[in-house]
Amino acid sequence: MKKLKFSAEERTKLKHLGVDAVILFGSRAIGMAREKSDFDIGILVRDPKIIFSPEKKSTLYDQLYDILSENIRQLVNIDIVFLQNVSAELQAHVMKHGKILYESDPNAFPNFKEQVMLQYADFAPLRTIFQSGTLSHIQ
Repeated sequence: MKKLKFSAEERTKLKHLGVDAVILFGSRAIGMAREKSDFDIGILVRDPKIIFSPEKKSTLYDQLYDILSENIRQLVNIDIVFLQNVSAELQAHVMKHGKILYESDPNAFPNFKEQVMLQYADFAPLRTIFQSGTLSHIQ
């Protein structure tokens, strides 16, 4: 399996782009990847407002893709997601199985994990109601 390690130049670029953390998740993070498995990459940005501007998000995505594809040097899909803008389930998966590839701030990923746990706990009663309702319609 290809191990990702960013050069000093790439780390400087990531910091300049406002990236707080780059996290590998999915099959490559849990050791289940095959040769042609894609790279699932989660991004934490310093200023989450940037991902709600389509133009800025697209520019950032393209720059991240260039950095990652240069680093990976393999003909595989690279799936980049902005973790502040994905489902709670995906956030929980990344929190549990994600591997940090880069952090500009050593508290970025721990802070993300704390936020996800709090949100997950806040919505636990609603998930229970939804699951009970769904199961009652199945039976």
